Amino acid sequence: MHSQRHKPRTGTRTKAVTKDTENLERMRLTNDHRVFLSIGSNLGARRENLKMALSLLQGTSLVVKRSSSLYETEPVGIRDQPDFVNLACEIVCSLEPEQLLERCLMAEGQLGRLKTHQNGPRLIDIDIVFFGRKVIDLDHLQVPHPRRLERRFVLVPLTEIAPSFVDPVTGNTVSRMLEQCQDLSWVRKIEQDWD
Repeated sequence: MHSQRHKPRTGTRTKAVTKDTENLERMRLTNDHRVFLSIGSNLGARRENLKMALSLLQGTSLVVKRSSSLYETEPVGIRDQPDFVNLACEIVCSLEPEQLLERCLMAEGQLGRLKTHQNGPRLIDIDIVFFGRKVIDLDHLQVPHPRRLERRFVLVPLTEIAPSFVDPVTGNTVSRMLEQCQDLSWVRKIEQDWD
């Protein structure tokens, strides 16, 4: 008997993945969907925590387009804690802002982050800095990030990958915001092309 070759079934999962891929490709072409995250860690294997966070964030609806070098940074707010390692990354996603927030919180949870007081030590911290030109002011989500202008550990890595991106609230570029930032905490590059 001859073996019969069946055509593979095309299910809803395949259609969904195809639609996601098409959405991501369209979004690559517009600044309206340039999304930037700031990620930091000051507990455990800090570098590996960042690498795992990027891996957990990615999926069919989210692609990490580029990430900055790694920067070791001085803690802000509560000084008596270990130094942080921070990066900034640009992502392309077909998620809505609140869906992206859920993805970030899920990645934090998978890495073992526990709820602590603000500015305290943490295994991982993932913040949405910009979501294109969107301005969002909800109890649980503010975009652009409300403290972006005060934090060199956010602006220095972000300037590396997107110096000319324009803040939809202030109208300033990221590089200009860094020039105007009054934060005096130190930020030093420790690793380039690390991933």
